[in-house]
Amino acid sequence: MAPSRATTGPPSGPTLGRRIAASLALLVVIAGLLSAGILALHVRVTAALETTRADGLAAQEALGLALAVREHYLHETHTVIQGDRAQVPHHHDWIADIEHRVSELLPRVPESERETLIELRETSRAIDEEYRKRLVPAALAGDRETIRAHQRSSAQLLRTATAAADAIVEALDRRAEQTGREALELSRLAIVVGIVGVVLLGVTAVVITVQLRKAVLAPLARLTAAARRFGAGEFDFRVGDDALDTTELATLGGALDRMAVELEAREAELLRTERVAAIGQLTAGIAHEINNPIGVIRGYLKTMLPTVEPSELREELEILDEEAAACQRIVEDLLSYAREPALELEPVQIDELVEDAVRRFCSTYELGGRAPSTEVEPGALELDPVRIHQVLANLLRNAADASEDATTVELRGRPQGSSYVLEVRDRGPGIAPDKRERVFEPFFSERRGGSGLGLAVSRGIIEAHGGRIYAAAPDEPDEPGARVVIELPLPPKRSEPGPR
Repeated sequence: MAPSRATTGPPSGPTLGRRIAASLALLVVIAGLLSAGILALHVRVTAALETTRADGLAAQEALGLALAVREHYLHETHTVIQGDRAQVPHHHDWIADIEHRVSELLPRVPESERETLIELRETSRAIDEEYRKRLVPAALAGDRETIRAHQRSSAQLLRTATAAADAIVEALDRRAEQTGREALELSRLAIVVGIVGVVLLGVTAVVITVQLRKAVLAPLARLTAAARRFGAGEFDFRVGDDALDTTELATLGGALDRMAVELEAREAELLRTERVAAIGQLTAGIAHEINNPIGVIRGYLKTMLPTVEPSELREELEILDEEAAACQRIVEDLLSYAREPALELEPVQIDELVEDAVRRFCSTYELGGRAPSTEVEPGALELDPVRIHQVLANLLRNAADASEDATTVELRGRPQGSSYVLEVRDRGPGIAPDKRERVFEPFFSERRGGSGLGLAVSRGIIEAHGGRIYAAAPDEPDEPGARVVIELPLPPKRSEPGPR
């Protein structure tokens, strides 16, 4: 049996939950940035529109100021025509209205026009002073010359004030128009940003969908196909972690692969059990019928051999006896393979057991005085010595048959971890890598005259002890010969009782 495959830890990689969370987070970030951008543009558009409205109201106020400035001419005309002080209160209200309008407009006009507005206020004050100090006294006195001189200077001041008021109105109109254009451009930009954002969200959603489809649907299809193939008995197929991007699916793929290995092992065990049962039924039916005639034949042969004179006839009778013995051995192997080994465990020293097995093997197998090489370290195990003798004899016989010189057969033993490892090695043609597992199948043998049951029976005995036996690869690629390794469990160490 080949060494079991080492189990690996859980696959590392991005989890499906993290991918989904990252995808949703990306969409949320893009949507948040888009919303923030549109909101910022909306705030700017609203502010621009509000500024435009404020500038429009300020322009109306400035226009009222321009009209109020022109109103002074009416007060002068009435005062000149009537020649009294009747218009003085109205003129006082007029200058107060001018002051109020200038104070209201001063924080609302552009920075460049504030000096103009202040100059307009100063001009209005100068007009008021000319009106009160010169025009009214001249009108009351009927001084036409002074009145005409005042009207000329007042007209000049009025033109200056009117020009300033008109300049302020024009500046406010220009700023309102510019702010309106900016608001329009911002609105268009907001529309473009919205469209681009929606397209970007759509593209991102499509990319995320494709990636999730690749990370989920394709691996799920592979897992489904694997489950179908496993259900059809194709246990050599493996899902593999490389084809599965996420940790969850890779874990599921690994579980399916392990399930396939277990199913394959159970199916092999079931087939072996069915095969053993079939062999047992067949063997139980014919073993008695075969053993009895063969026993009779060998009995007659042993009786005849001492009395036969011609040497040729004696050799032929010996060949018949050997072939009959081979038939008996095949039947015994069949019975051993078909029956579950009943173990009689007892404490043994493995090095002494191995030496005894080698000694017995050398006494019963024709080696020409050449014994295998042994190097076995001491070790105490719980074993059935009869069964282990049977296994070692089988392995030594196979190794000796495969080697031209029995001295090249080596038997090594040593504790290793929780097991005691026995190794039988020869220098024969070796075992091909694709046949190292098959040699333990019943009736599989490449040795001439072999029944193909010895290693199968040996595997059953070792596995009944809780160990394992397998054909291992040579230590070096070009090294000749075969290596058969037995691993037997060491008994657990008993803790020393503490002092009372």
